[in-house]
Amino acid sequence: MTDRSYDAEAPTQEKPLESWKGIAAYLQREESTARRWEREEDLPVHRHHHRRRNSVYAYPSELDAWRTARKYVPRNPAAPFWRRPGPSLAFGLVLVLSLISVGNGPRFGPSEARAEEGSGMVVRQVVPASFDDYYGGPSADGRYLTFVDHETGNVALRDLTSGEQRLLTDVGPDSSEYGLQYAFGIAALSPDGTRVAFGWQNEDRFGDLRIVNVDGTGLRVVYRNPEFQYVTARAWLPDGKRILCGFGASDGTFKIGWVAVADGSAQVIKSLDWGYAFWRMTISPDGAFVAYDFPDAQDSAQRDVFLLALDGTREVRLIEHPANDRVLGWSPDGNSVLFASNRTSSNSVWKIGVAKGSPQGSPELVRPDAGRMFPIGFSSDRGFYYELHRGMKDVYVAELDPETGKLTQAPKPATKQSVGANYGGSWSPDGRYLVFVRRDPDDSASLELGSKVVIRDAETGSERELNTQMSKMYEVGWAPDGSLITFGGDKKNQEGIYRVNLE
Repeated sequence: MTDRSYDAEAPTQEKPLESWKGIAAYLQREESTARRWEREEDLPVHRHHHRRRNSVYAYPSELDAWRTARKYVPRNPAAPFWRRPGPSLAFGLVLVLSLISVGNGPRFGPSEARAEEGSGMVVRQVVPASFDDYYGGPSADGRYLTFVDHETGNVALRDLTSGEQRLLTDVGPDSSEYGLQYAFGIAALSPDGTRVAFGWQNEDRFGDLRIVNVDGTGLRVVYRNPEFQYVTARAWLPDGKRILCGFGASDGTFKIGWVAVADGSAQVIKSLDWGYAFWRMTISPDGAFVAYDFPDAQDSAQRDVFLLALDGTREVRLIEHPANDRVLGWSPDGNSVLFASNRTSSNSVWKIGVAKGSPQGSPELVRPDAGRMFPIGFSSDRGFYYELHRGMKDVYVAELDPETGKLTQAPKPATKQSVGANYGGSWSPDGRYLVFVRRDPDDSASLELGSKVVIRDAETGSERELNTQMSKMYEVGWAPDGSLITFGGDKKNQEGIYRVNLE
């Protein structure tokens, strides 16, 4: 982090903003966003140096100048994949509350909500677009939202009525553990709303499962096993005695199971040798079945939805379709499962009836053109919470003067295909080919699953797509010998740097 204690260079006649709260309010953003901008984008923040802690201040004129000339300059090494958003999340996230049925949920005034014409649904934004922390769930009454604060790595709670939020764990910048220990995965609220379960990267560099009370007291480790690189809490069972979890083994396999809250005993009910499943698991309201999505083949990015008995004795394919189908959640009455699908050419919300662990009837369209969604969960009043990824990202090309470093022409899009779904970019050693990553425009995952490498010929304008069979991809570039190097993960979720064979 840059040390900005250059008081002599600061404006002398201007009243400073004396705290992170004041700086964030001036920028109209959350405090965590302002802190991240200072760390990653050189937001001009000054510091008073004290014996124990430093206080911060900033001048409005400098903030205005920074905002005008804002440029992204990364400063920290990449965080582990389960903690950081993928490249598609460089833009803001919007958390939306959608009521699936009429008359059963909260009532909102005209300024607070809007009805989807002809659908009988009401959609309401419940947090500002600047809120970019997620991976949590709503309380039963819909008032609170748990989340993982990616600025500090702590578990936090947000009051959706007042907008106030507070940390439930306390690993901070003044701690020797800061940056070494952190929460990841889902911060799951108990059915009675009094406790939060979450995965934690511990001091021994593997994952364990922890629980904390919503007032920040009673923190304890429930389950720890060095055989698992991570444990993620996905949901509490309805009786509050067990927690549905995902276990990531060091060999790249993933396991579905549960952990008992009282004594920490655990049971694995399903082992998956490849694929990516732990973000999307949900328990039925009666606690009998787990719904999850999984690729229909090892070399496919398309997923189907499965129902698995909690005792592991039975499993059925709930949704089988050539499209990409991803589970969203069980309806509160347990009679249907919501899922997202691109079977109508755009990502839409569907539901299918379920009875005694078997599908009933054909899927029904609930909401068309729903956008890139990430499920949060239902509240007891039938409100469905989800994140809506609304931003676009593209690769641009511009000419510059090599002596001055200044642009000689305005940037223009490098490609006209899959607008808003391209990122990265690297020129070949001979300067003819541009390589970048293209994701599925309807992919609703938080990571770049199913992304393809694109090689564009700058002379002819032709493009060649390479299906690398990687489960996710963050960056791609040319090696000096003309081959491609990419940073991402394989089908067993093993992250690393890979060489791509162009042939």
